[in-house]
Amino acid sequence: MASLGNEGRVASDEPDRVAVAAAVTSLLKDGKARTAREIAASLAHLPGLTDVTKGNVNSVLYSELARNVRRDSEFRWFIPVTSVRAIPAAVETKAMHSDRGSLLRAVQRLRSGTPPSENVRRLTVGSERIGRAIGRWLTPGAPSRWLLISGDYGEGKTHSLTLIRDLAHSVGYATCQLNADASSSALNHPQRFLPVKLGTLELPGTPVSGYEDLLYRILSDRATVPAAARAVEKYLGTGRSADMGAQWAIEHILGMNQNQFGSDEHLRAIRAATFHLTGDSTRYRPGTPATRAGAYALLQVALHLIMQQGARGLVLLLDEVESVFTKLWNARSRFGAYRVMAALGHGEDFPDMKVAFAVTPDAEKCIREELDLNASTIDALSNEPIEAFHSSLATRFADIRCHGLRIEEREQLANRTKSLYDAAYPDSNISSEVWTAFSNEICAQSIPVRQLVRLVVDFLDTQRYGSRSVR
Repeated sequence: MASLGNEGRVASDEPDRVAVAAAVTSLLKDGKARTAREIAASLAHLPGLTDVTKGNVNSVLYSELARNVRRDSEFRWFIPVTSVRAIPAAVETKAMHSDRGSLLRAVQRLRSGTPPSENVRRLTVGSERIGRAIGRWLTPGAPSRWLLISGDYGEGKTHSLTLIRDLAHSVGYATCQLNADASSSALNHPQRFLPVKLGTLELPGTPVSGYEDLLYRILSDRATVPAAARAVEKYLGTGRSADMGAQWAIEHILGMNQNQFGSDEHLRAIRAATFHLTGDSTRYRPGTPATRAGAYALLQVALHLIMQQGARGLVLLLDEVESVFTKLWNARSRFGAYRVMAALGHGEDFPDMKVAFAVTPDAEKCIREELDLNASTIDALSNEPIEAFHSSLATRFADIRCHGLRIEEREQLANRTKSLYDAAYPDSNISSEVWTAFSNEICAQSIPVRQLVRLVVDFLDTQRYGSRSVR
């Protein structure tokens, strides 16, 4: 007689997980997104898989196939085109296309005047000096948890942040990014930008794409749910509605047996927990002290769960900090932004989080002056140490000072851009004489780095398309 499992189910009746995983992979190779229910129905006609349920499919999707598959907002599953592990027989071909894909994406971002999020080290000039400063900052026990990058528009601040991202990943830090000038990202309202920031979460060595994805993976695995419950209990036990909603949803998941994992009820509970833990449930509330405290508590939970996944800590990359002045027109709003900057970069609640602030020199000067006059009078929570943040800022210069490149550095950057372009488009055939003449002309001009790179890419595009005139 077949033995019974922990939940009273006949163990020998369980479908072979290896067979289910192989069948799901084969089905999803066509690129079409399907729900777990649709996948189970498609597998039901296969020998040995007639009893496969939606729960069986969800079980392998969230475990054996977790690194290969992705899920859209409608809970439909698919294998990304760039997934290398999904089709073992085509590893070399997939890797080749995936690498070229990253090159093409980098060139496309350069066309639009934005730094690439991939292959950034290939385009970094003076990386030794910058790299040393970043390396010291990423070292455990560094004097400060926050880093200041200062430079005018187009002189490399965003590029420096991207380099920090790459270096942080290389030493085991997770990263999140926030453009403070974007919609719903004003620095004085942490409850509004928290979901935006966490949505950019990257965990090195994992396929996680955003904090919501991480939560789904944690709450879909019976072995990892208790750890999430402990984090929620530790940081969110205040009686706030968001706290109670997250606690109820996770307790509901804890009370489910194995057969219920992957069911509609389970997915609804995960969705409810995620709605609260990402900050979506509080993002439109007014910026009261209680709301700010709630946002910081949610960030503590996120940091705790990120480190449970093996990350060394979290590096937060804040771009366009000058929006404190371009976006927040009154002093009260700016004071609110300074409170949040102090909490993120200097607060004791986030000892394993580092923050890089990128700002223009004029805004940096104004921030220093405004804090000199008002730091001691700004009302703040205990975990918003604005006076300590001001004292630290007042006694230091920018850690990375971006400025225009010298002519030899511009030549180096132009050549590196061409090298990246040639790798992305190996069929391009530009004579060395034509390139040298253009490079000498463009690099002799004192133009912003961003404009220089765009002109190089435009020139290379023109030459590749066979045009004889270059404007």
